[in-house]
Amino acid sequence: MLMMTLLIVMITAYVAGALGALLFDRGAVGRGVAALGTAIGSATGLALGLTAILSGEVLTLAPARLLPLTGLVLRLDGLSACFLIIIGLIGLAVGLYGFSYSASYEGRYSLRMLGTMLNVLLLSLSAQVIADNALTFLIAWETMSLSAYWLVLTEHKEPEAARASVWYIAMTHAGFAALAAMFLLMSGGDLTTSFAGMRANGALLSPALRNVIFVLALFGFGTKAGIVPLHVWLPMAHPVAPSHVSALMSGVVIKMGIYGLVRIALDLLGGGPAWWGGVVLGVGAVSALASAFPADVAAVVHEPTEAGAARLAELRQKVESFPRQAALKRVVGRRGVPVGPHVRPPLRDLDDAEQAALEAWLEEELGAAVA
Repeated sequence: MLMMTLLIVMITAYVAGALGALLFDRGAVGRGVAALGTAIGSATGLALGLTAILSGEVLTLAPARLLPLTGLVLRLDGLSACFLIIIGLIGLAVGLYGFSYSASYEGRYSLRMLGTMLNVLLLSLSAQVIADNALTFLIAWETMSLSAYWLVLTEHKEPEAARASVWYIAMTHAGFAALAAMFLLMSGGDLTTSFAGMRANGALLSPALRNVIFVLALFGFGTKAGIVPLHVWLPMAHPVAPSHVSALMSGVVIKMGIYGLVRIALDLLGGGPAWWGGVVLGVGAVSALASAFPADVAAVVHEPTEAGAARLAELRQKVESFPRQAALKRVVGRRGVPVGPHVRPPLRDLDDAEQAALEAWLEEELGAAVA
């Protein structure tokens, strides 16, 4: 009963925040209503996730109780709860910070659109992780994509924002097409088939079909996660979005790619051959290197060669000889990106000897002073 109540309050808060932003689009009242919906919805979602984790209960909401005849189904399990906690924590911070930050848009851009789409985005993210059939999942995914698109386009008068939004919506819809095909293969053409039905049918699929489904999932979710070479929208969209929106996209939206891949590959399909994991590890390693050595990675993506692959292996091996996150931050900083110590602090920073060794290597590789 408690979990059902929290779910209803969460949905109601986001809907009220979105509608309130539409009605009160100016001044502190409009910003406050939108922020209040965001904060209450996120806090309630956080409480719902924690309650599910601590109680070990699974909550299922049947279609008849949620918009009859739509085929929508929600189910909150342990995996959903973990991501719901992440959405709640970051959404709460975004809502509180966004109240004062969005004042700078007063009279210049639409606070109505900003407040409405922020609440819609958080609602769709929450629905995404508790969707329990393909139809619900795809509706939530598309709503998430469209609301994020409008948020990226907040400063629509700026050419960079317009360009970034076009790239974002193009890539995310390419991913949507792959996910729709994936679910059609898994459900036998019936998108209202529950995840439980797909889970039971997963082991009966042929190895070839399971591999096709995995590849479609990797592409579809990879466009959202920003893996190389599907990341082209990411460096354009994040800088032009409002700061609190950019934080939400970095902290939650791109993580939906991870959630989806885990849900499909490990839950519904029950795992697969070793090469699935190898491919995911490979694209992850390349994506991490791309942030630090974009020219080398781009060269291999555009024209794969043995020499290029060996070069990437050499760079990866060298970076991983240090605490990896700290080393990557140092490389990105040397390239001129303002990365302070407060940005995602590594679990262990470089000691004096490691810092000296890394700087000597970077001096040889990049030939510029560390920022």
